[in-house]
Amino acid sequence: MRDRIRLTFYWPTLTSDTKTYCSRCVICYNNARVTAWDRTPIVAVPRAQYSFQEFYVDCAGPSFPKKTSAYNDFIVLCDSATLFSFALPLRSLSANNATEALIKTWTITGVPETVIWDNASFTRVSTCASCLIGYSVKSAFLRLANLKVTLRLRDWW
Repeated sequence: MRDRIRLTFYWPTLTSDTKTYCSRCVICYNNARVTAWDRTPIVAVPRAQYSFQEFYVDCAGPSFPKKTSAYNDFIVLCDSATLFSFALPLRSLSANNATEALIKTWTITGVPETVIWDNASFTRVSTCASCLIGYSVKSAFLRLANLKVTLRLRDWW
């Protein structure tokens, strides 16, 4: 826990304060590790060096399950460096609509080097893949890569 706090804050008695807090905290006591061998080091999430170099992308919907709306789904793009986010409405979760939304965003920000998203079925379609290849964008499919986007959605919701 001390290492996680040290990534953002520092004060002279950080180590002793953290140990004291963890020893008195009921939740920390109940979730304490059994042995010292199963500790996983905390690593900071790598960020892009400049803005709009790398986007995290995720889609969600339907926004209103019981209502018929023209734009019931949406796509969210989150910049890795600045966490600046775009949310664009979609008529449906399809490769064509997602590709159009990406291109609309790129007309504002410029074409990124990398797009990171999960293994959604429409991202594997040739329409989406050929768009990324045409713009020379590297695409990464990571299972838990969209944590930033998910947290951003939680903040908006």
